[in-house]
Amino acid sequence: MSNWLLPWQEIVRFNKLTLDERSVVFYSEDAASRVHFAPIIEELLKAGQRICYLTSAPSDPILTEQIPGLTSFYIGLGFSRTFLFSALWCKTLVMTMPDLHRYEIRRSLVHPVHYVYVFHTMVSTHMIYREGAFNHYDTILSVGPRHSREIRATEAHYRLPAKILIDHGYGRLDSLLKNVKFRGRHENAVVLIAPSYGKNSLLEVCGVELIRTLLAGGFQVICRPHPITTARSHTTMEAIRGEFLKNAGFRLETNVASEDSLHESDLMISDYSGAALEYAFGRLKPVLFIDVPKKVNNPNFEKIALTPIEVEIRSEVGGILNPNELSKACAVVRELFENSESYANRIRMIREGLVAHLGESGRIGCEAILDILKRQGPAPIHGQRSSAPIASKNAENSR
Repeated sequence: MSNWLLPWQEIVRFNKLTLDERSVVFYSEDAASRVHFAPIIEELLKAGQRICYLTSAPSDPILTEQIPGLTSFYIGLGFSRTFLFSALWCKTLVMTMPDLHRYEIRRSLVHPVHYVYVFHTMVSTHMIYREGAFNHYDTILSVGPRHSREIRATEAHYRLPAKILIDHGYGRLDSLLKNVKFRGRHENAVVLIAPSYGKNSLLEVCGVELIRTLLAGGFQVICRPHPITTARSHTTMEAIRGEFLKNAGFRLETNVASEDSLHESDLMISDYSGAALEYAFGRLKPVLFIDVPKKVNNPNFEKIALTPIEVEIRSEVGGILNPNELSKACAVVRELFENSESYANRIRMIREGLVAHLGESGRIGCEAILDILKRQGPAPIHGQRSSAPIASKNAENSR
């Protein structure tokens, strides 16, 4: 079967289902998105809810897994995906992809699908995300009250309709807490470098020098580049592989879906990556932030009078180091490592204020989706438009 034909055959197979059979649909842009859906999907399946899972990753493991109650479809990228979403016929679509209805993925033209957003990072909504990234979603499952306040402030500033906001928690964090594999600490620190991507990211600005400095200082180093860095920054990745792969103290981890390095390490070095928040809150261990330029995808972010989380808490969950002072990196790492217990207590308190329903995000997300289905009522006959999505009783309370 040719690669271009398979997505179309899968779309035909999906469209043969009744609306009840595809009442809840998840869409994954890549295989890594699944970890953010997993707790919600698990709870929905326990509740007896059938699920359709659309993926654009041909190697997504879910395509070959046999999961009772879940049917998966490979829909590809490009025109096949654009076509499917423009004519999508389902009740509820759950995604981790921002910028709905602004680029290739548009809201359905034929059915009032209820669109639900699940965060795939804990960073704030108004600096690293593009302006208007969440405007076209109906329901947002917020990490916690801080995200909800940011979205309400954005709606007020731009005079946008109020979305349904539910303080949901964060599935990736729940997974880290559930699957802890190493609770102690090593004799000498194992350092995990896990930055964001782009020209101002840690790896691009000073990655090679930083790794060289840490290895010379006797630390074990795990480098976990962002997938976009791995795919696009060939010069940087070739330099790292060429100089360090044969060093016994160095390991390159390119599978970001894996949690191994998060559990094996004693502290993280990052920049403005959401991985830093996952690590700090999931492992209660400190993070050293290299003070590269802010990652700004919304040049108007300061119109929202809330300091982005990833800026505000850096000095609270670890240390900050200027990239021009990497000679101090080993000393700062040792200080963070030796005081990791005091950082753990501080990080725990910050986490309590920022992350809702710790360990229960799956249940909260499941209840939210089932509530949406209940309010939508019976499935209309295919080809007829049902009434527009109705507002949740939670909408007023979440303002």
